[in-house]
Amino acid sequence: MTTRTTAESLAEFARDLRLEDVPCDVVDKAKTLILDSVGCAIGGQRTPFGQAAIRMAFEEEREGSLPIMGSRDKTTLPWAIYVNSYLANCLDFDDVHDVTGHPGATIVPPALTWAMAGGSSGAAVLRSVIAAYEVSIRIAEGCRSSRERSRVVAGYSTFQIFGTTVALGLLAGLSAAEMADALALTGPHATVPFVRKSGRQDRPYSWIKNNYGWAALGGYLAVNLAGQGFRGNRTLLDGDRGFWRMAGSDNCDPDRFCDGLGTQWRLTQVDVKPYPCCRHIHAALGAVRRALAEAGHPDTTDVMMIEVASDPDLIRDFLVYRPQDVVDAQFSLPYTVALLVLGVTPGYEWLDKGNWDRSELWQTADKVRGRAVETPEPERLGGRWAGCRVVLRDGSEHTAVATAPSESLDGPQVAAKFGRLAVPVLGQKALGVAEWLARVEAQANCESLIPLLGLE
Repeated sequence: MTTRTTAESLAEFARDLRLEDVPCDVVDKAKTLILDSVGCAIGGQRTPFGQAAIRMAFEEEREGSLPIMGSRDKTTLPWAIYVNSYLANCLDFDDVHDVTGHPGATIVPPALTWAMAGGSSGAAVLRSVIAAYEVSIRIAEGCRSSRERSRVVAGYSTFQIFGTTVALGLLAGLSAAEMADALALTGPHATVPFVRKSGRQDRPYSWIKNNYGWAALGGYLAVNLAGQGFRGNRTLLDGDRGFWRMAGSDNCDPDRFCDGLGTQWRLTQVDVKPYPCCRHIHAALGAVRRALAEAGHPDTTDVMMIEVASDPDLIRDFLVYRPQDVVDAQFSLPYTVALLVLGVTPGYEWLDKGNWDRSELWQTADKVRGRAVETPEPERLGGRWAGCRVVLRDGSEHTAVATAPSESLDGPQVAAKFGRLAVPVLGQKALGVAEWLARVEAQANCESLIPLLGLE
């Protein structure tokens, strides 16, 4: 009797998944994540690095008909997949999972882009998105490094590429065998785990960020090759020389790959960000927000000091007082705390270079102090726990603690967030996009989304 490989088991799960068998709360969460990802992509095209990526794609191929989300430019399928996935992470406002990074960036934009090109139904997109989250997160969990190893080698797009493969493979109609080959072919297309050289310690931060555009393009290529009959080594994820080794990990937990498929939904563990900055800063911002509320929301001039206590790695890497550009700013604790103190609404405005001319921004940032807290408790590792002490002019002190992702946004909050990101770009058409996505399972043909997502 032949034992199925992990790739074959995951492919069979994805291929056999029926939307009617997915619990209602999982379906609702998937729709929320789709809306959030599209909103982040539309907002991301306003950034200078988002615009640079759009120019690159448009100059490479101007003859396409697929929209770059929130842009006047259209391009061909592969370039639209690349850019739309990249845009989703530009604001660092997109969904987040504790192990795999920002899974939606390499799932939602590629799925919608492919569906607009091929006329897939909205129900097919929703099914493909759910399956892709389940598979990609499990692969990341199974390959998860130890904390010590991840301090040296780490990568998110390295694993998230599998999300693109599953989503597009389902929309392309691959058989279970072809999907297994596509997953096997995905590994060689994966990016190197380069996060420790993306700029966290060696500033400024790279504009390529997590390289989700390339990961999405790699998944697209793997699916197309499998569709043309390419064979892959389906043992890619298995054994002592499996993908976890290639990805730089020092651990592999093979039970994580398939355990609970179809009954334990990883998608429900994905959180939606309330702040457009690195997730490791979110607990600190939550603690600051609570301390300021406890202090009665004092005027900026009355705040003498803001001390943030958190993980030593976070304090060392993120206590950057003068970020060099808006990407670097997404990974600056003083900068983001100052915006929170000043009451700037979280969104594109946090990356608006116009803020940099405000002297009070930098004056407030200079009041931020960091204190490293050594603790073995899991919830405090990696910046997931933070304490804050605010000292006011009158000598009073106000303290608070917070954990991330305790402030993950719910459905109505995500809808409001979408409006803040999309309306300034699309105007009233943004409402049409939101309504279309709210009824995604009822949409007969995704081509109808094309005129809504682009500018005339």
